[in-house]
Parts: sequence; structure tokens; C-alpha cells
Amino acid sequence: MVVKRKKIIITLIIFMICIIIILTIRGIIYRKNTLIFNEVEVPEGGDYFDSSKIKKVGDRSDYILVKKCIEKYFNNLSDSEFTNKILADEYIKLHNVSIQNNIEQKTLLDNFEILINNMYVTEIGLGVFFYNAKGGIINTQTSEIQEFELGVMVDNSNRTYGIIPEEYLVKMGYSGLNENSKIKFKEINKIKNKGVNTFKYRFINEDIYVLDYLFPDFINKCLLSANIAYQHLDDEYKEKKFGSVENFAKYIEKNEELYGTLNPANMKQPNDFDDYDDYISYLYSYTPFTIVAKEKKNMGNYLQYVLEDNFGKYYIFKEKGILNYKVILDTYTIDIPEFIKQYMEGDTKTKIALNTQKIVDALNDGDYKYVYSKLADSFKANYFNTLESFEEYAKNTFGTNNEVEYKKFIETANYCTLDVTFKNKKWEITKTVIMQLQEDTNFVMSFNVD
Repeated sequence: MVVKRKKIIITLIIFMICIIIILTIRGIIYRKNTLIFNEVEVPEGGDYFDSSKIKKVGDRSDYILVKKCIEKYFNNLSDSEFTNKILADEYIKLHNVSIQNNIEQKTLLDNFEILINNMYVTEIGLGVFFYNAKGGIINTQTSEIQEFELGVMVDNSNRTYGIIPEEYLVKMGYSGLNENSKIKFKEINKIKNKGVNTFKYRFINEDIYVLDYLFPDFINKCLLSANIAYQHLDDEYKEKKFGSVENFAKYIEKNEELYGTLNPANMKQPNDFDDYDDYISYLYSYTPFTIVAKEKKNMGNYLQYVLEDNFGKYYIFKEKGILNYKVILDTYTIDIPEFIKQYMEGDTKTKIALNTQKIVDALNDGDYKYVYSKLADSFKANYFNTLESFEEYAKNTFGTNNEVEYKKFIETANYCTLDVTFKNKKWEITKTVIMQLQEDTNFVMSFNVD
């Protein structure tokens, strides 16, 4: 019995010794890892996060977040106390520079918009990311553009961020980054909360993105600068539709009041009118600009969004990246892939109807140049020798905002006829459209002139 008890005691002692040895070894390993974690220097290649893996920002929510951080920075650039809190600590200490003396005051604008051209990201710590953004600050009064480049460090755990001005990016070799760049960052564990450098994360789903960011981005660019918006038009489309930025500027001017209603803040107030009855009349007739239908299709190398507004107009966005897009502003000037497929697979009656719808849409848009280009030469020679003469006739005969009804269709060997009834608030009129199909999706037409 005594022997058995001694064996049990010896076994317990050995077990306790083993536990002590294991805990001692784990403590040594932990202290060693902690030492490495705290003392590692990036220039020697000891990163825990490979900051050389730079990629273009592909997450909508992150892109919008960083853009808002940049806007907040520029909005408060004249406030030195605010600026000192919003800049990244590590890089202020690293260069021991007086912040206020190095900020270029020329960026102080009373009215400006931020345009982002490129944005790249790399992880530099657990939940901490470095973003490199290049773009321009556009003065909304003069349309003058000043280019900028900023670094934005974002701590997702603490919901904090820090700004790295361009002069620091250049000194550290973090300027002009792209997906082929190779850089090394000292690992950042967290960004301190200084009160003003915090953010609220908002998940941006596709509907929010298209309706609150993508579409308004183009409309705002139209209101800011025709030159900037013109660069966002599809290349083939802008040449056929406008031919020059000057013509596009006239198009914007014609739609400027409508575009302004996209922002509820632009709605007129009673003190904007001399007479209260005029204000009441304005309220009754006020119809804000909005999108009522959206369709998305993956076209392989780009996403296509077809949007329809509450006035029946279409906007076709071809998006290759976040807010990296080209726009087509109607469905008739150039043929999109879906139209070509439907057209080529359709019978003669379908093709005549599709072409006629193009003419109707152009008339509703007041695009008399397009309609005139589709009139047969002999028809123009007999009735409308000039575009101006046709435009005057069309305005008085068809007007705009028509609804149409297709009626009698006749097909012959050389041409087809289709009776089309135009209806709007002022009148109703029926025209017999005579159309000849040509190669591909081309056609010429005429109609009865009363």
C-alpha cells in the first residue's frame, strides 16, 4: 500500500515537472516572437505583411470610404489643429517636419469637387491598409483642375484613418504606385483615435452604388465641366452624336435645369420667387430627375448598366472599374450589342419596328440631325433641302414626349410601310413611314408630308 502511494506521488511530481517545462518553453517562444514582432524593421525585409502586393481597389465600399476621407481632409485643410490630427503620426515623426509650412495653400478652395483617377491598396498590418490615390481637385466656379496624390492609411478595427500628404509619399518612395510597384512598409498595428480621424463604414451594394454614386457621378461632372464629362462619353458615340465638346456643352446647357433636380438641395425655396403664387406654381410643376429602371449585364471585359429615367431617356454605362466608365446617352445613335443581336435575329417586320423606334426616340429627344441623316436623298431634295427646314417642320408636326402606336404594316420587294400614330398632350397624328433596309443595321426612310 505504501509502495503504491509512493508511485502515485512520484507520478504526480513528474507530471508537474513536465507542465512547468512546457510552460517555460512556451514563455520563451512567446517572448521571442513578441521581440521579433516589435523590433522588426522593414528595410531589412522582415515584414509580416507583404506590402509589395499592390492591387487596384476593387471594392466599392472601400473606394467610397477612402474618397470621403480625402474629401474631409481637403474640406478642413485651412484648420491647422484639425490637419495635425488627421495626418498619419508615423510619418510626421519620421520626417520631423512642420506640417503647416509644407501644405500648399493653393489647394484651399471654397467650392470644389474631388475626382479620383486611380486608387491602389496594400495591407500593412492586421486590418490596416495603405491606399494610394491620384486625382484632381476641380474648382466648381472656374473649372480649373489641380492634380493631387495622397496616401490614406485605414485601420478597420479602430475605424480610424490617417492622411499622408504628397511630399511625404515622394520622400518615402510611395508616390506614383501601380500594380507593378515594389515597396516596403514598416508594419502598422493600429491608428490612434484623435476624435476627428474616425469613420463609419457603409456597405455599398450594387443598387446603392449605381443610383447614389455611378449615375450622380456623371451628372455632377456634366454640371461641373463639359470637358471632363465629355471624356466619359463612349468614343464612337461622342463623335457621331456631338463631334466636339462645344456641341456637348450645348446639350448640357439644354438639360442643366433637369440635371440640377437630381440633388434635392437644389430645389428652389419661397424666397427665390418674387410672388408666392409663382412658388406654388413651381411646386405643382416640379418633377425631380430620378432613375426608375436599371438593368445589368456582364459583357466580359466590362459591366453594362442600362438606366432609364422618369422622362423615358436612357443612359448606358460601360464600366471597367469603380467609377471608371464610358456613357452612351441614347439608344439610337450607335448600336449596342443587344440591339445588333435582336436586329439580326429578327424578321423584316421586327427590323422595321426597331428602326422606327430609333426615329421616335430621336424625335422625342429633339435630335433632328439624326432623323435628317436617315431621310432618303430624293425625299430630302423634294421636301427638306436643309436640316433647318426639316427641324422647323418636325418641331411643329411631332413635338417631343410622344407615345407611339404601330398599326398597319406592308412588306414589298423593295421597301416596307408602317403606319405610326404619334400621341402627346397637344396632338395626335398618324404618319406612314416608308423604309428601305440596307446592309447591317442601316436604313433610309421617308413619310407622307401633309
